[in-house]
Amino acid sequence: MARGYLYVVNTNENESMRVSEEELYNLTGHQFDYIENLPDEKSETSVKDLVQRFAAYGATTGTEEMDEGKISYAFLTQEIARKYFAPRLQTLKDMIPDMTVDDLIDNGYKIKQLVEDPYGDAVYWNGSFYTLDYFMRNVGNAKVYFGNVLYMN
Repeated sequence: MARGYLYVVNTNENESMRVSEEELYNLTGHQFDYIENLPDEKSETSVKDLVQRFAAYGATTGTEEMDEGKISYAFLTQEIARKYFAPRLQTLKDMIPDMTVDDLIDNGYKIKQLVEDPYGDAVYWNGSFYTLDYFMRNVGNAKVYFGNVLYMN
């Protein structure tokens, strides 16, 4: 089963927007078992999909011409983060009213995953690895640039 995608993200426009799988081998075995660069076309499509998701939450998005070509960006805010997490909160609220201790035992992982999905998509943000959920909680109000995308397994 695939873990997901690793998006290279920077809040500093002067940082490189491209990271190779070789640069991330030190994370193998800790954050993922295997990683590979996506072909440029697939990488661009994945970034567009994520940026469109942010736009659906109300983020201002676009592209900028940089040394490395056209780079997609999104202005992320705490309001965007609220909209990102709102469906999860609703799912959790729907689970709680009739929850028993056995349900808590049986669904503990699902509840944890609603708070922060440890095996979903992730970001390599300003040189460090984070879950997408952690990133959304902590990016604050920032213009975020998206580089290449890598496949994690």
